[in-house]
This record gives sequence, structure tokens and C-alpha cells, in this order.
Amino acid sequence: MKRNALLYIQNFLAFFVFSYVSTQLIPFLKEHAFSLEQRGIVLALVAVIATIGQIVFGLLCDRYHQMKRFLLIGYLILVMSALAMVLSSGDLFAYLLLVCAMVGGFAKIMQGLTETYLFQLDQQNYPKLRAAGALGFTVGAIAAGQIVSLTSFPMLAIGLLIVSVLWLFFFRKLQDVRIASNYSLKEIKKLFRNRRYLAFVFVFFMIYLIGNGDQYIVVDKMVALKASHDVIAIKWAVQSIMEVPLLLGANRLLKKVNAYTLLLVAVVMYGIKFFLYGFAQDPYFIIGITFLQVVTLPIVALVSKLIIEDICESSLRSSAQLFALAIFVGLSGLLTPLISSALIDWLGYDLTLYVFAAANLAPFAFLIGFRKKLKPQAKA
Repeated sequence: MKRNALLYIQNFLAFFVFSYVSTQLIPFLKEHAFSLEQRGIVLALVAVIATIGQIVFGLLCDRYHQMKRFLLIGYLILVMSALAMVLSSGDLFAYLLLVCAMVGGFAKIMQGLTETYLFQLDQQNYPKLRAAGALGFTVGAIAAGQIVSLTSFPMLAIGLLIVSVLWLFFFRKLQDVRIASNYSLKEIKKLFRNRRYLAFVFVFFMIYLIGNGDQYIVVDKMVALKASHDVIAIKWAVQSIMEVPLLLGANRLLKKVNAYTLLLVAVVMYGIKFFLYGFAQDPYFIIGITFLQVVTLPIVALVSKLIIEDICESSLRSSAQLFALAIFVGLSGLLTPLISSALIDWLGYDLTLYVFAAANLAPFAFLIGFRKKLKPQAKA
């Protein structure tokens, strides 16, 4: 089998598992009578594990100049944690807190690590490979929702084991990547002197801090609106499949529109999307709004890689990407559930979503105000 075909299949299966075990996390916590505050604790712990894990796995890959071994280790930890979660028979808080946090945390770690592996292995076809992952995420979310709705959470274990065996079969056929890294204290000091880099890390942190509300506040609102497991799964599926068009057309789009302008568009659309989420009072209306995903997260995720690569020295790009991910993905993932749970208690779901919509004015104003200093000549 050709390498490209192996990469597409492996990525489809990997992202199938990531969505299969993570998209039902909040419904699982709700099923086990976790309060809003307790769910906030779990989600905050997920972010802590993801942040620390991204740094640790990144350092290990740099230290040993390879990735495949650590992908396998991380995947096995994720699968074992997911099995421990769905097969749990009691409501012991400490146990469920740990396994649910491990599932959510390692799903994020492995998604980032898998994307980095693909980028290192085949940069030219990365957007298309990532699109295959988005399709896998879509199918996994739908499958998990249907299984839980028709049976129960423990039945998820069967599908997880089957897909994991298939993933291992194809994964072992893939080659490893050799990483040439300059990760050192001297290099890190240079990174922190790059004001443009630090400014963009701050901008992306603000964007992700707001964007994470789509995973937490919106799903919680759907649960409050009595949405079933399969309806929530459809929301996740639509959200993922909407990333595919942009990823497939990324190279053409970036030849016509620069990355900085695309980022401004994404921020504006985030504001519109969260305003509509606050207005919506029906789970299916929320699903319809989710189609706006095509002009939000995939743009931000892709542009972040391009901008950071453009504004950092070649010897610092690996360290720059690692630190940036830990801050604007990991740290924001820690703060969003804590902030949102407090706001929901105070204002309710609708007003909280309006607050998040208005909060997009901050990164937009920052980007406009410092346009001349920040605007890079990003290349596709």
C-alpha cells in the first residue's frame, strides 16, 4: 500500500478515536450526576494534563529525535483511560475525575502530536491529511452518539477496541520522522525576545480562550435544552466536517488572501457565531449555527502555524510551536471552563454566550491597533 494511502487511513482512524472518546465526555459526566462546578473541575484538569503533556511529549520527541514511539505510548494511555471510563460501574467521584480528565487530556495531546507527526512527514499534503482526520472525527462523533443513545456507555468499549486494532495495524507500517531540534535555554531566550511572536501568542490565546466556549458552554446549553446524545454527536460531527472545505482549499486560498486578513475574518465570525448561539433556544438551531465552523477554527489553527513559522528564526520554529500550543491551546483550555462555569452560574447560558461574543472585540481591536507592527508576510 502506498505511503499516502496509509497516512490518510491512519489519520482517519486516529481522529475517529479522538472524537469517539471525547465528544461524549460532558454527557458522560452529566449521566453520572456531576454538577456544573464538578464538570468545570474535570475540564480544567483536562487542560492541565493537556498542557503538561504537550510539553513533556514534545521534549521527549526532541530529546530522542523521533515521534512514532511516543505516539504509540500516548495512544495506549488514551485507550486504556477511555476503557476505564466507559466500563466504570460506580459513581466514585475521585476515580471518575481522574479517568475522565485523562481521556480529555490525552485526546488533546494525541491530536496535537498526530498533527505534528503528519506535518513533519508530509508538509505538502498536510491540509488534505488533516481533512481526512476531520472526516474521521465526524464519523467517530456520530458513531459514539448513536451507540450511547441506542445502548449505553459501556458498549462504546467494543467499537473502541475494534478501531484501535485497525489503527495499530496501519500505524506499524508507517515510517518514523527524525527530528533535528535546537531546544536549549539559549534558544528559548532568543524566542522570548521576539516581541512579534509574543504578541501573536497573546492574540491566539485570547481567540482560543473564547473559541473553547464552543466545546463547553454550547454543549452544556444543549444538555440543558434536553438534547439527546445523538443530537450532541451531530453537533460535533457538523463542527468537524465543516473544517474539510477550508483544509482542502487552503493552498489556493492562501495564494489569494494573506494569513493576517484571514485571521481578522475568523475573529469576526467567532463573534457572530457566539451571538447566534446565545440567541438559539433549540438544539437543532445550534447545529445549524455550527456550520459557521468553516470560517472560524480551521482558519485560526492553520494561520497560527503559518504566522509563527514566518516570524521566527528557522532554528527556533520547533520550540516556538511547542510553547505557543502550550499557551494558547493548553492554558486557554484551563481557564475557559473555570470562567464559563462562573459566568453561567451568575448570568445563565444565553448571557454568558453574549459575553463571549462581545469578548471577540479584544483580539480584533488588538490586531487592528497593532496592524503595522504585527502583520507578517506569511506564506502558504
